[in-house]
Amino acid sequence: MATRRRFVSGLAAAGVLAAASARAAIKPKPRRKVSQARAKYQDHPMDIRACATCTLFQAPDGCKAVLGKVSPDGWCDLFEIAD
Repeated sequence: MATRRRFVSGLAAAGVLAAASARAAIKPKPRRKVSQARAKYQDHPMDIRACATCTLFQAPDGCKAVLGKVSPDGWCDLFEIAD
């Protein structure tokens, strides 16, 4: 006969596993970098938008989404404003 403690600990373990699998399901997949041409990269800003203010920019001259070196003053179609 199952005890109440064993039953409750079983529920807790199931909850932990469910939470872990839910977190894994919503984890964003890594992006594959695209060429500068495909991203329509340009080495000058678009209005007030520039690589230096993008969430994808990696100082001093890198990008999480675009291949090769990018200028902090550059811009592309993948621009995402930093919060």
